Amino acid sequence: TEGYILYHHENADGSGPFHKRQEEIPLGAKIIHICDNVDAFFALGRYEPDKYEKVRSYVEKGTGRLFAQKLSDAFLKKVTDQVLQRLSDDSVDMYLAELTPKTEREVPLSALIDFSKVLSRIVDYKSHFTKEHSSQIAQKAEEMARYYGYGEEETKQFYLAAALHDLGKLATPLSILEKPGPLTEEEFETMKEHVLYTYKMLSRVKGLEQVTLWASSHHEKLNGTGYPFGKRAEELDFNCRLLACIDIYQALSEDRPYRKGMSHQQAIGILHEMAAQGAVDRTIPEDLDAVFGGKA
Repeated sequence: TEGYILYHHENADGSGPFHKRQEEIPLGAKIIHICDNVDAFFALGRYEPDKYEKVRSYVEKGTGRLFAQKLSDAFLKKVTDQVLQRLSDDSVDMYLAELTPKTEREVPLSALIDFSKVLSRIVDYKSHFTKEHSSQIAQKAEEMARYYGYGEEETKQFYLAAALHDLGKLATPLSILEKPGPLTEEEFETMKEHVLYTYKMLSRVKGLEQVTLWASSHHEKLNGTGYPFGKRAEELDFNCRLLACIDIYQALSEDRPYRKGMSHQQAIGILHEMAAQGAVDRTIPEDLDAVFGGKA
């Protein structure tokens, strides 16, 4: 499958970035290429009555140059006006659910961790201001788990939750992630949605219930002022509280579009202030200071 991603911008006539001709391009890459092109040009999330004819005309004109003849024929046979209607934003999830085979596969936790490292890098590299955010939090989560004497299984689960906690930011516009000034109220509401998307994505994976809980609670506060669910102290176990503090500590330590990263002592000081306000656990800032203070 590596070639599917690497060559998905190759054109049938060899004019793509790697100058591969159609017989050299994996079929999976060709399929991604035609779907990606059509969506980029026609924004398939919005249905319009004349869109099918526009799509048909575009694919036919691109055949031989962009797309192989057999691929164009197969695409136009499968992608009908009815399909375009079902690809609109308000119905695509239901349509995909119908198309996706209902299968279950057991995956070892170690394999999930390896995959999470890839996903976290994709999330982090969406913005150059957060290019190491998830990986740094995952590393710190593992260190804190060791500090507290967690068993191997819980340590791996906590690492996984930390690595995937911002998965939902794949749906957050870059204009918000890299805005150089304060967010408007509307923009902040959009930013907050990333946690809900993280929850929705992870909750679909059987066996990750605990990981999903920890990952999707990293912006909750003990006094109920957090998001997305507005949970209170009695609803947040220790790992929910710990990941929230690690996330705050890491975010404060990083450069952002609107400020420079803070020192260790400044970040710990803010966490202590938040603890005094009843927002975060009182004991965790002290433990973060004990573990990371000597590395500052």
